[in-house]
Amino acid sequence: MSLVTFDAGPMRTERQEITPYELAAGFDSGSHAHPAEETVYVLSGRIRVTLGGESYEVEARAGSFHPSGVEHAVEALEDSKVVSFKNVVEED
Repeated sequence: MSLVTFDAGPMRTERQEITPYELAAGFDSGSHAHPAEETVYVLSGRIRVTLGGESYEVEARAGSFHPSGVEHAVEALEDSKVVSFKNVVEED
């Protein structure tokens, strides 16, 4: 499954990035980490988040916080629309 950005894509300032995504059921981001803190808010649908080895479900009108540098993955349990909020971190 592929990740599809809907609307105009990411909105970015010097300090934050806000990106809306449309996730098809079955999408799996795979485990990854990044230097940015991230909050994912679910507009519609349902996702499973695995964060630091612990898994939980997030439904519409709820969110999940992913600390900087912590391994995490997102799986769409059904077609979902989510918004990712990240602080911008300049990498060396």
